[in-house]
Amino acid sequence: MYHRFSWSNHIQMCIALVLFLVAVSTASVAGTMPPTAKIVTQKDGYNYVLVPPNDTNSITRSSAGGLPLVVSLHGKSLSGSKISSLTKHGTINALSAQLRLPAYVVAPQCPSGSRWDPHRIIDVINDVVKEYDIDTNRIYVLGMSMGGYGTFDLVDRKSTRLNSSHVS
Repeated sequence: MYHRFSWSNHIQMCIALVLFLVAVSTASVAGTMPPTAKIVTQKDGYNYVLVPPNDTNSITRSSAGGLPLVVSLHGKSLSGSKISSLTKHGTINALSAQLRLPAYVVAPQCPSGSRWDPHRIIDVINDVVKEYDIDTNRIYVLGMSMGGYGTFDLVDRKSTRLNSSHVS
């Protein structure tokens, strides 16, 4: 299926991601999940938190009709099996503080003692794309610390699937 690329939409999303990253680094409310968050557990993959956008009607949709997806990879300190630890800092913490991004946001959790596996990250992306109205031409990935390494690895191995990436 052919999707018409729009610089305007891409630039708007990149600006929103930069502003969101600033908000992520300054958010201070910890310990609670955003009220709209959905926690998904997978038998053989990463567990993850999915936060839908607040108002899907006001978001710019692509010609394909889908919404963007932001994949947020955390640093080593949030690794483990307790998904609520993702509220300590980072993307889910910022969303808990009522900050919003005009996209679906998915934050997988890497198990303790492991590194990010690009194949398992793609499994999470595929799971979300299958269940929600995602524009596959607007999938963005960002990572902090160990998540930055995971972002580089994912982009290196699976770059045809991703639209933009940011590492901090």
